Amino acid sequence: MKKYLVFLAIAILLILSLAACGGDGEDERVAELSAFNNHLERYVYLPTQMTLSAEWVEGIFVRDERIFYYHRTDEGLMVVSLLPDGSDRRETQISDVGRGFAGATITPAGHIGLLVVQAGEMVYAEYDLNGQAILRQDFSSYLPRQEDWIQADNLLFARSGHIVFSSWGDWGPVVYLLDKQAGTATVLEIDDNLWGMVELGDGRVAAFLRQGNTDALRVIDFERDTWGETIDFAGGSVGSVFSAPYDSPFDLFLSNGQLYGYQLETGTRMPLLSWIETGFTDLWQAEFAFFLDGRIAVLTNDFDDDSWEVALFILNPTSREELPEREDLPERIVLTIGSLWGAGDRAFGEVVAAFNRESTTHQIRVHDYSVYSTEADWQAGRLRMQMDLMTGGGPDIIIDVDSVMINRGLLLDLYPFLDADDTLSREDFLPGVLRALEGPERTLMTISDHFYIDTMIAMASAVQHIDRWETADFFALLQSAEDVRYLLGPWMDRESFLNVMIQFTGTEFVDWHTGQANFDSEEFIRLLNLALLLHPREEWRDEWGDISSYTRMLRGEQLLEFAFLSDTERFAEYPAALGEIRVLGIPTGQGGVHVLRPGGGMGINAQTEHPDAAWDFLRRFLLPEARVEVGFPVRRDLFEAQIERAMSPNIENGVEIPRQIGMGDGLVIEYYAMTNEMVAHLRDITDTAIPAGRFDQGLWDIVQEEVLVFFAGDRTAENTARIIQNRVQTYLSELR
Repeated sequence: MKKYLVFLAIAILLILSLAACGGDGEDERVAELSAFNNHLERYVYLPTQMTLSAEWVEGIFVRDERIFYYHRTDEGLMVVSLLPDGSDRRETQISDVGRGFAGATITPAGHIGLLVVQAGEMVYAEYDLNGQAILRQDFSSYLPRQEDWIQADNLLFARSGHIVFSSWGDWGPVVYLLDKQAGTATVLEIDDNLWGMVELGDGRVAAFLRQGNTDALRVIDFERDTWGETIDFAGGSVGSVFSAPYDSPFDLFLSNGQLYGYQLETGTRMPLLSWIETGFTDLWQAEFAFFLDGRIAVLTNDFDDDSWEVALFILNPTSREELPEREDLPERIVLTIGSLWGAGDRAFGEVVAAFNRESTTHQIRVHDYSVYSTEADWQAGRLRMQMDLMTGGGPDIIIDVDSVMINRGLLLDLYPFLDADDTLSREDFLPGVLRALEGPERTLMTISDHFYIDTMIAMASAVQHIDRWETADFFALLQSAEDVRYLLGPWMDRESFLNVMIQFTGTEFVDWHTGQANFDSEEFIRLLNLALLLHPREEWRDEWGDISSYTRMLRGEQLLEFAFLSDTERFAEYPAALGEIRVLGIPTGQGGVHVLRPGGGMGINAQTEHPDAAWDFLRRFLLPEARVEVGFPVRRDLFEAQIERAMSPNIENGVEIPRQIGMGDGLVIEYYAMTNEMVAHLRDITDTAIPAGRFDQGLWDIVQEEVLVFFAGDRTAENTARIIQNRVQTYLSELR
């Protein structure tokens, strides 16, 4: 009974919080989050597991109290149903599905419905639970005449009786609408980046779209067989989306390290569970189905030891108050992680899960601050975290540390922990990495397991006359070009250029240790004039994104590339694609510099009551056995291992086989094992790289506001620099 009341209690909280809220929408949103965000504090989802005999399972459904899933067999399709405790297992074999089987469902009447698209045939069929055919509808006449087969992706069987899936048409992605009642089909074109289809709690169906940094839903109007309204998600990117069961208090579910119930009308994301806390760290091959009483069925396909293992989990919401009564769940002190991107990636999740399994005294719980952000104010989550820390509260551990936290002394110095560690020492790390991470007075308030290099690359033939690569050289090179506007790539408009240059070389304009600004310098005035040579942001055209920077440089349409070196493979791409290159660095008044940028930094709250336990967690990312999946590792030994792998040729039958990377414009880059010369070049870059300037959103907001006046021609570069200097200096003084 308690489980049944979980979703009902959530719905009541939603109604009460909305009724109690007054004022503007932002006040309402804060009140809603305050009412909902304690769900994770009150409930934990405990998994029960069943191992399935199938090698690979393709779909899972919940109908009433039964769980259905299906998988391929040599004879066709096997549909299995069972109760949540694994009992009353029933099997239905369907033999005539063919190679064009697209997907299956369980209809409201309890029949098995499936779609087959093959050899010029598109058919929907229904079977009873004995495998006997009871319905066949032929939609083949709606297939494109020039094709005999189409790929059916993102298949969804709607409660309205429609079948919806995406495919690829003559000019881009399309969505098929099959109406089972009318026996007709409609094809809708869609220009946006389509990532899936979802059925909302009220029965509407929508396409899930990725639009830059914002995710959205585009609703289908089945009455008119056309697109309806577009709904942007509050807070920007939402991860993955899942359909909600009928009559659920939520419109749909979101998953981004944590599972959320989402209300479209209010834009409210309520955290329901942390996947890490339930023990799940890799959900890429998982299928989900939701019970109305709050339980969740999770079907996983895991590849291990050269074989697939399929498991079915039932997640049961349980009050945390009941946990101390269970002998297998001893009471532990909770350490909170404050994050702006859910529960992080797979590697991060595995470290958290391992800590929770191994520690008998502490348990990690993730507090996702991204739920406070909206499309109108995407920094709201970060500001909320900063405010929590400033007022003496906040999480014990912070992910994605920022300059405000460092400069205000909100974090502990990690050097004492590192120096006292029995396993780790400063010598374990690459030269310059710890220096790049240091804060005021040589303290180490943040640490990361990986880093990136930001630099600038050109084809050697285009810059052979360049020596030191000072800002003046950069200016002269751009002025000499016939059409300078797009020679840094179409995405590098005026504002983006200044933003990047301030991030990469911000130490020239802001001394965060002393709180002194230097925006009235000749160097910044030169940057303003450089930016004016580039194209304004409003000139962007979508088709520019279809051509890679490599192709543009080979055509002579792009002169320079702001290069993001993320690992050895990325470094090897450039000479493989462009031939002889020069890695110039970012131009400064003292010459070109390569910029070392740490990955998302981690830190410990200065007010935590559990500093040693927090360090015990952070150090796991820095051990020799740590798995670094992105970037260059900060550890010497792991960095050397990455280089060793890059120098190892791929040999087949005595011949080295090149690795290939395909660009979206048809360019295919082939590159071989790194040579000693390339490795020496990379070492020189990483050894001489300087720390990146700390990016601060408040500072950039000031710069952006003033430079727009300059770009409009209403102010000189000198006056703009002076105004920015005065405003930024005041801002820095307020931060200290």
